[in-house]
Amino acid sequence: MTDRDEDSWNVQIADRAKTAALGGAGDYERYDQIRNIRWQTRPAPLSAFEERLADALGEVLEAGAASLVEIATALNDRGVRDTAGRAWTAASLAEELARLGAV
Repeated sequence: MTDRDEDSWNVQIADRAKTAALGGAGDYERYDQIRNIRWQTRPAPLSAFEERLADALGEVLEAGAASLVEIATALNDRGVRDTAGRAWTAASLAEELARLGAV
């Protein structure tokens, strides 16, 4: 999806919200017409692993890590491992972030 598509989609959502706020047709209840953007909604609560990773990523990014190598190194230094208990590499972190829909 391009940025232009996302901007258009966001305008559509905003227009529906305005209609619903004014007591309109209640478009907010028409779930079949809302596209599920993976970084906007989740099909299930975070797993314990995902929560630990999210917390650690927040700390690592706040501390200044920017590249995948820096982030992987900082996660390893904090003892945060992948789902198999292995140390992170830049490649394994990129794969996990893509799997989670973060990139």
